[in-house]
Amino acid sequence: MTPHRASMARRGAQGGFTLVELLLGILLMAVFGAALYGFLQNGMTQSATEQSRATMQMQARDSLARLARDVRQASKPDSTNPGIEQITATSMVLYVDNTLVDASAPYTLRPWRVRYRIDGTQLVREVVKPVGTAPPYTYGAYTGTEVMVNGIANTSSTPLFAAFTSEGAALPATVVSPDNLRIGRVRLRLLIKYANGNSSPTAEFTTDVAPRNPAN
Repeated sequence: MTPHRASMARRGAQGGFTLVELLLGILLMAVFGAALYGFLQNGMTQSATEQSRATMQMQARDSLARLARDVRQASKPDSTNPGIEQITATSMVLYVDNTLVDASAPYTLRPWRVRYRIDGTQLVREVVKPVGTAPPYTYGAYTGTEVMVNGIANTSSTPLFAAFTSEGAALPATVVSPDNLRIGRVRLRLLIKYANGNSSPTAEFTTDVAPRNPAN
């Protein structure tokens, strides 16, 4: 072997990757990286979905429980008006005893006026405290707006609130006086959207509540 060929053989034995080998290695690393990224992305999406679902379920349960409690405990503000003043597909106005006691005995019921309504994609609760020491009380503007649920999907065609008589007959979509005297049961149906990857499915939560004293 000539000195030149010997030198070439030594360089070949000690040399790095060929261009083909280098490109193949880069390709394999890219495939592995894409697979790893997809796995991590899927895990992050799944985690975000579970968090969104858990938050939605917690808000729905808490809001439905509070709505049911207010409907169940609706109280007449005076001798004329019932505890539930008005119901539409997307709002409800009622009077709720917040155990307000006058400074002097005996105990006097002084219910707050409470309004639930859909504002965009939120369910909000607003209140008005009574003015006066004895009925009939007066009520001013609503204050203290509280967001109960985000992602509300209810509309006029998929009502959040619906009223029925004690016998189960459906009342009009908009219940005002004198039909509010006939309310014996209120159906609460929450439709809530939540994030699930690139989609936004809707969850439904429903309960029926009978006011303790619908017209008393």
